Amino acid sequence: MPSGKTHTKINLIGLPVIIAPLALLHPLHYEAIFVYAAGFLIGTYLLTPDLDTESDCYNNWGLFRFLWYPYQKFIPHRSILSHGLLIGDIIRILYLSIILFPLASFVNKQYGETTLLVWLEEHRDVLFVLILGVITASTFHIVLDKFYKPKRRKKR
Repeated sequence: MPSGKTHTKINLIGLPVIIAPLALLHPLHYEAIFVYAAGFLIGTYLLTPDLDTESDCYNNWGLFRFLWYPYQKFIPHRSILSHGLLIGDIIRILYLSIILFPLASFVNKQYGETTLLVWLEEHRDVLFVLILGVITASTFHIVLDKFYKPKRRKKR
């Protein structure tokens, strides 16, 4: 299996390969392309399938990595729940949403001009594109896990 650094490298190479054609085909949609790229980077650095271990991604959460401890305990490593196409992303995004919802609700009550659910509805297109970027990044990760064969050194 590839290392976390290899996953990151491949994703960072792949991002411009995806973004360039989008920018050429849809030159007036730079905001959506930026949101997609942000989601892709979030998926590369913060929401990878390897959150089920003490990986680089887990450590990228810094002081907040404790949020992922229950996830690591209940999600078996490299199972369909973490490394399944789409299902792993849905589980990670729902998990994070459930964890952050109380905080987001509190902040919304204190400072928001509208309810959190109304805000989510108003921004559903942006959230969809952001999540699409996260899903694409983890798809790169999963495909690389399936097909990457490290070169073995020959014994002398």
